[in-house]
Amino acid sequence: MDDPGMFSVFEDDGRHAATMGVTGSGASDPQAFHLANALVGNPAGTPAIETTGGGLRLTALGDVVLAVTGAPIGIVIHGTDGSRTAIGSQEPFLLAAGEQVTLGIPDHGWRDYIAMQGGFHVDRVLDSASADTLSSIGPKALQRGDTLASAHLPFASVGQSQPWPDDLPASGDLVELDVTLGPRDDWFTAQGVADLLGEEWTVTMQSNRVGLRLHGDRALERGVIRELASEGMVPGAIEIPANGQPVLFMRDQPVTGGYPVIAVLTEHALALAGQLQPGVRIRFREYRKDCKEQ
Repeated sequence: MDDPGMFSVFEDDGRHAATMGVTGSGASDPQAFHLANALVGNPAGTPAIETTGGGLRLTALGDVVLAVTGAPIGIVIHGTDGSRTAIGSQEPFLLAAGEQVTLGIPDHGWRDYIAMQGGFHVDRVLDSASADTLSSIGPKALQRGDTLASAHLPFASVGQSQPWPDDLPASGDLVELDVTLGPRDDWFTAQGVADLLGEEWTVTMQSNRVGLRLHGDRALERGVIRELASEGMVPGAIEIPANGQPVLFMRDQPVTGGYPVIAVLTEHALALAGQLQPGVRIRFREYRKDCKEQ
């Protein structure tokens, strides 16, 4: 690992240990994660690198087949003879021994996945190789100088190249995220609920895999102001702390929280939220079962 970029960790489909009070974690963008493994022929759920904000650089110690998926990003292979080869889509490619691959900075979207044919060798905790950045369960964040070994898993033929997604937002863009109100929307005034759905909320720099801190022009007004006992939390929960500015919890969300949750994202909206970079504007939209998710 020459440079992990802004932030890089190993993720898979997450762990299932809620009875032990452990967060599920897992890939922030499951679709991109699964595509990366499919492109190199790995079994579904094989651990891959999730990198945020670009800037990653890797040098191959032996011949390897890689694929990069997720946010559209510049990918360049630097040959041992000084040549430069650009990768123009989500596709499998050979990185020969001694060659280096570099990732640029995404303009649209925020996270990418790097899968290696045969898989990375990653220690598992509670049957998952996912890094939980809140509780420090699982593998540590990747660091400059780390050596990444192959797991030598069986693999199938490589997949067909795929174009980069064209619907991921850039900083300043407005996206709509579907939510189901509750379980504590009744702790807010009618105006507070209306503001949640009517205001635009901006993703701040104080955002990570634990949650997105949002900012809006008007704080959400509570009707019930007494203290709330800690309650269980799920990914996609929108908690409203004392300042009235929402916190949208992501894959490494806390197991319990002490502020009321006004709404929860749908599964589709949660996956899109995993690609939101700082500066993206959000409008929440109430999801109804009789309406199709956008």
